[in-house]
Amino acid sequence: MIDASRLDLLHTAGAEAAKLLIVAIDDAEKSLQTIDLAQKHFPHLDILVRAIDRRHAYELIHRGVAALERETFESALSMGVKALRLLGFRADRSQRAAQIFRQYDLAAMHKMAAMHKDERRLVARSRRLTADLEEILQSDDHDFAEEAERAGDTTALRAETGDRI
Repeated sequence: MIDASRLDLLHTAGAEAAKLLIVAIDDAEKSLQTIDLAQKHFPHLDILVRAIDRRHAYELIHRGVAALERETFESALSMGVKALRLLGFRADRSQRAAQIFRQYDLAAMHKMAAMHKDERRLVARSRRLTADLEEILQSDDHDFAEEAERAGDTTALRAETGDRI
């Protein structure tokens, strides 16, 4: 692995001829330095970045990277789906809840990125967006709550998955 925050090493790695730069550095600041360097010297590169956390994602959005993937986001959604299934929710309902959350959270992240340096506004917007999401999830299908009440028996799910979820 090369230190991509060094211009000479980006040249040596062939950044001039490359189409894509993937940045998956565990240090947010080093990641941002690498992106800034690449955007300045190799503006033709599409940059795909692994975001360490939400604040890092805000910085990446601000920098206009081609794409980003939050480090734990998809695994957290997957865990949520599995939790709902273990509680007895149908697979389609569990997936739908995750999809609603994914779409809403990604849109909210982009809205909040514009104000991420203003802590007061960010917290206020976050509270509003959380309340909105709660309302969306509750109104998606009012029988979701009825299904939750019936969700005590996980025998069928365990049989279906061989006790492995």
